[in-house]
Amino acid sequence: ELSGSAELVRQRLDLHLRRQTSCGEDVAASDIPIHSLERADLALRLRTSIPGDEDPSCQLQPCGLANSEAERRLQQDGPNELTPPEVESVVYKFLRTAFTG
Repeated sequence: ELSGSAELVRQRLDLHLRRQTSCGEDVAASDIPIHSLERADLALRLRTSIPGDEDPSCQLQPCGLANSEAERRLQQDGPNELTPPEVESVVYKFLRTAFTG
């Protein structure tokens, strides 16, 4: 069962989907680009909460992912880190510069 704020977010997402519908075609929530969602809709789609004035429950309890959800995502997707860029060796850089200009 949804809490009051979650129900409000669900209603806003439904309204957003209806606005995105063109020519009577149904648009799935996953078809909407994530960058075009409002903060509350984004939190609903990502199954988390975002601190702020829009979500009063965040002022009463911790916001963000539950520990169980964070652990599940870590197991599923791995750590949230960027792959470092490849580093060009000094020797290769010298040879490339010396012979190619």
